[in-house]
Amino acid sequence: MDSFEFFTGDRTADSFQIELHDGRAKLTCIIVERWEELFSRSLTCGARNTRTITQRFGISSVEHEDLEATIKGSLGLKGIAELKSEVKGKTGRELHLEESREVVEEFEFEAPVCGQLNLQVYQLKRIFKLSYSDSRFWHAGSWTKTLTEYTNRINDLSKQVENDPACGCKRKPESGSDGFLHLIVSNNLGMLVPYRRCGNGIELPSLGLSIPSDKIDEVLFANYVFRREVFPSYLLFLAGEDGRNFTGRFALYVEKDPTEEFSEKHRHQEELAHSWKNLALQQQESLSEEHPVFTAAFYFLMGCGVSALIGVLLAPKSGKETREYLTRMAEEGRDYAQRKARELRERADALLIESQEKQTAAGKPVKAPLKTTGEVKSK
Repeated sequence: MDSFEFFTGDRTADSFQIELHDGRAKLTCIIVERWEELFSRSLTCGARNTRTITQRFGISSVEHEDLEATIKGSLGLKGIAELKSEVKGKTGRELHLEESREVVEEFEFEAPVCGQLNLQVYQLKRIFKLSYSDSRFWHAGSWTKTLTEYTNRINDLSKQVENDPACGCKRKPESGSDGFLHLIVSNNLGMLVPYRRCGNGIELPSLGLSIPSDKIDEVLFANYVFRREVFPSYLLFLAGEDGRNFTGRFALYVEKDPTEEFSEKHRHQEELAHSWKNLALQQQESLSEEHPVFTAAFYFLMGCGVSALIGVLLAPKSGKETREYLTRMAEEGRDYAQRKARELRERADALLIESQEKQTAAGKPVKAPLKTTGEVKSK
């Protein structure tokens, strides 16, 4: 599965350039992704609201027709289908520029009698920024176009609160959530699932699941099959999902303040973690068959990561404290990752030299030396 990540603002997802007419013309495309809020509404004290929701995929018919005419007039191609084929042939990329379709339905939302329902639903959009230049003197000219494509990726960050003082109800014993997991389905659909700490584990009331702490790692790294009834009907409608069962997985969700931005420091920590993961996987895949000690070391390190996730789930920390905790753990883990990467690399080199010497002594051909990844360095 591809990654399913919610982010704020715009993010460049891809870019490419193709040459046409023997290199005398160029078409450049920059693809930007953005999560757009479809609707946001807060209902309290048992209030009901009926809302008309539009399911929309693809680019608008007006943009589609305009692009088709432009392609035929300046690119020397027959249309969008030939443009997509040209891009696929020269860059290996799939370009999706389908004309949009729209379906409209009504859905009713209802808040708890004594609480709140805070709706917040997003759809991933792709913005194609096309620019064309032509140096042929009899076809001299250039143009730019921006196309917006609505994808079938829907993310529901809605939450429910049981007690709202404004409702005038007698306060119930607090049985709300201690945090959220992000349930991701078919990489097109995401929603928050609240969990509560209980005894030696956690509960997911909305899914009817209880998970002991020693099984949390299995939940976070495995795929599960969920019935259609688990998901809100409006969410399945927006994502265009019409099956009876869906394969999904859980990811840890850490809430960020509305005004919080990812700093360069956070980005660098993510890069370090990604580099360490790749290094560990490369070392484990290359050496586990010949040297089982590396398999043990690899899974020991993976166990450390799982333990940290379990700690976050079960620790009684607020959102701010959790963020500070994760930041601190990332900083402490940086030096640990560097040290272990260096130790693995040095041990790999030593074992490979030893293995080569034995093969040489036995008259066997010596394999080429393994190329190990360099040490992860902080900026």
